[in-house]
Amino acid sequence: MRITIASLWLAALCATAAAGTATAESLDASTRDRLDRAVSSVFVQYDSPGYALGVWMPDGREYLRAYGVANRLTGAPTSVDDHWRIGSVTKTMTAVAVLRLVDRGVISLDDRLQRFVPGIAFGGRVTVRQLLGMRSGVFEVIPKILADPFRWSVARSIAAIRRGAPQFRPGTRGVYDNSNYILLGRVLEAATGRAAEDVIRDEVLVPAGLAQTTLPTTMGMPGPFRRGYWSPAPGAPLQDGTRSNPAGAWTAGNGISTLRDLARWATVLSDGSLLSPGLHAAQMRWTRITVDGDPGWRYGLGVFVYPGGWRGHTGYIPGYSTAMAHDPSSGATVVVTGAGPMGAVARTAMFKVIRVISDPAAGG
Repeated sequence: MRITIASLWLAALCATAAAGTATAESLDASTRDRLDRAVSSVFVQYDSPGYALGVWMPDGREYLRAYGVANRLTGAPTSVDDHWRIGSVTKTMTAVAVLRLVDRGVISLDDRLQRFVPGIAFGGRVTVRQLLGMRSGVFEVIPKILADPFRWSVARSIAAIRRGAPQFRPGTRGVYDNSNYILLGRVLEAATGRAAEDVIRDEVLVPAGLAQTTLPTTMGMPGPFRRGYWSPAPGAPLQDGTRSNPAGAWTAGNGISTLRDLARWATVLSDGSLLSPGLHAAQMRWTRITVDGDPGWRYGLGVFVYPGGWRGHTGYIPGYSTAMAHDPSSGATVVVTGAGPMGAVARTAMFKVIRVISDPAAGG
C-alpha cells in the first residue's frame, strides 16, 4: 500500500506543482521550499495521500499549496479549493455563536446548564462559561459515539451524558471534552427555539463571510472535496472516512470548510470582530487544560492560545486532520489540513510552518 500511495503522491505532486499553488504576491522561493519541507516532513511519515497548506502574511504575500491526491482510487490531485471535514475547529464557531447571544443578553456566561438541558449531573452548578472553557467535568461521550457512529443521534449523546459519571466537580480543573460543545448546541437551541446549525450559520458563518463553510445535516460533501483517509492503529491499512454522520460530533465537530474560509475565520476569531471588546477579552482569557494527557495547554472560551500568542484550534474526525492559527501581533495566518491517523498530525505540521515564517533562518 505504501508503494501505491507514494507513486500516486509523486505523480500528483508534479501535477500540483503549478495548479496546486495559488498566490496573490507569493513568498520567495526559498521560504516556499522550507514550507514544503516542513509540512511534508509530518504528513509523509504517516503515508498521508493528500494534504494542503495555506500561509497568509500581513504584507499581502501568501502561499497556498496542495500536495498528493484527493482520491486514492482515481489519483485525482488535491486542490487548494477542496472542501474537507474540519472536526473540532467547529467548536470555535459554536463558541462565538454562544458568545453573540451573551452579548445581546439572551443568555449569560453564568447561566446554569440546568436551565437549558435538565438532568445532567451537577447541572445546577455547571455554567455556560465552564462549558465553553472545558471546565465543566461532564461525561465524555465520544468513545460511545465512535463505537456506533452511523446509528448515533444527538438525542443519544444527551442521554449518554445524563447517564455517565462526571469526570470531576465543575470548575475544579480543565479537561478537553467534546461533550461540552454538544451540550452547547442544546443551549443554542433552547435559548433561541431554532436548530443549532441555523443559529451558527446566522450568527457566525454569514457575518464572517464564510460562504464555503457548512454545518451538514447529511453525510454528503460539497464539491470539490478531498476524501478522508485514516488508520485505526499504527501500521494498519488506511480506511476511507469520507462519509461521516453529522449527528455524531454535531456542534462539537461536524463542520466542513476550505483553506481560504478557515484563514478568514482564524483572523475573525482572533480579532474578535463579531464580539464586543469586553466579551472578546473574556474569550481569550485562557486557563490550563489537559489535552491527551498533557496538562499544559492554554484554552480560552472555544479557542487555544498557542506558544508565541497564536490563536486558533485543531480538529480531527476520522480521515481529516486540521489546524488553524492567527498571530495577532504580526497578522500572519496559517491553515494546515490533511489525511492522517490522529488529530495531532496537522497541529504538528502547523507548528513547524509557524517556525519557518517566524524565523527566516528556520528549516523544516
